[in-house]
Amino acid sequence: MHLDYIADLRKVAELQSMNKAAQCLNISTPALSKRIKSVEDYFECKLFYRTSKGIFLTEAGEKVLRKLVNIHKEMRNLKRDISEKTTAKVRVGVLPSYFLYQLEDTSSRVLEKDLTINVESTTQILLSRLYETKIDALIGDIESVKENDLYYKTLYSEGYNLICSKNLSESFNGDVEVEEINESTLFVLNPPCDTLNFIRDNLNVSNVNLEYKDNLDSILADVRMEKGYTILPDSLRFKADKLNLDYVKIKYKQRDVGIVSYNECMVQSVYDILSRNLKEE
Repeated sequence: MHLDYIADLRKVAELQSMNKAAQCLNISTPALSKRIKSVEDYFECKLFYRTSKGIFLTEAGEKVLRKLVNIHKEMRNLKRDISEKTTAKVRVGVLPSYFLYQLEDTSSRVLEKDLTINVESTTQILLSRLYETKIDALIGDIESVKENDLYYKTLYSEGYNLICSKNLSESFNGDVEVEEINESTLFVLNPPCDTLNFIRDNLNVSNVNLEYKDNLDSILADVRMEKGYTILPDSLRFKADKLNLDYVKIKYKQRDVGIVSYNECMVQSVYDILSRNLKEE
């Protein structure tokens, strides 16, 4: 049984849905089902039962997952202890928005001194990398952190913006509430995507035409041609500014971006390194 499958079991149990778990893990639903089946074959028992309301752990599944999580935690701690003896650099995974917003101009100096930076597209992918011990800490959306054994420290809070052309922005009378964004085309990045998660959590997606794109540049080009709108956090709004696009603030909605790790001292260490380097800039 592959150790990475522990994260799969945990995500399915957390979301109570094979489809939602596959989306978060950035794999196909059939591939995830095959992984779960291989774990069930290993333990020779059913780990989940399905109902009309979702997929849930069996009694055996709860016992297996609890034991596997503890085993994985011990192995993760062992790997971390060994890594600390063999490398002086801390491996940090970051979102593209944080890298562009804070690190792009200082990354070479940070890399040379203390950190190895890995950029991943979503917080969920970063959490997977953290769980697999491929990074020591991540910088991402704290709202996505639900596991009790994780520590975090907020770096900043930022709002969300509805990005549109100059002409279309005139149809809004000041800042908007999410309920006002309906009956329109909303461009989003292909899942998994943190902004897409925000949209699904806050908008009635049945009233919005979601159109998926491979990259942000393509999205902004379509917005500029007045084909629709997109939503960006404050840290990525400069990308729209460069194309002379307008924006409308979304009321009452924001996210906290921060450092996350299984080790509380690691969180503080990364925070100190970043604070020191950004002050030197």
